[in-house]
Amino acid sequence: MIYRSKKVWWSAFLWVVPSLVCMIGGVVVIYVCIVTPISQSPVSARVAVTIVGVVMIAIGAILLWSYISFSYEITPTQLIVRIGPFRLRYPLDSIAEAIPTLVPAGTAVNLTTSRATVCIKFRLWDGYVHGGPLAISPANKAEFLRELAERVPRLGGHGESGQGHTQKP
Repeated sequence: MIYRSKKVWWSAFLWVVPSLVCMIGGVVVIYVCIVTPISQSPVSARVAVTIVGVVMIAIGAILLWSYISFSYEITPTQLIVRIGPFRLRYPLDSIAEAIPTLVPAGTAVNLTTSRATVCIKFRLWDGYVHGGPLAISPANKAEFLRELAERVPRLGGHGESGQGHTQKP
């Protein structure tokens, strides 16, 4: 099932405003290149400035697309994090722990648009939990944790009660 990311007003401000500023700036750069006296400059200068404008528009569009399409999917074998054109895949059998929290761990890879997160710790090939956890923010956190516990049977806990899902000994 696909779970949309929980979005709060400040995350929209942090994602949408820079996206729009970047896209509008790109349009202005291209307009200035075509209409103003810079259009009398050499072709190579106009091409370079136009490329800068197009890159600005593309970066802004990718940022906006990333914010709008932020989602998480639990498949039979993977947890897939979708961020715009990017897909991050994590094997379910490597999940050691999933903890609902309001403040993600300081070293977490924070792929969230809200402070209400689920911190997921992974067990690597040697059997030990290494590195920082992954912090995500599904809008329906309880349902996400319930499905994750169903797909990863060694996880225990009760997502709806706010308890974490940790590996059973």
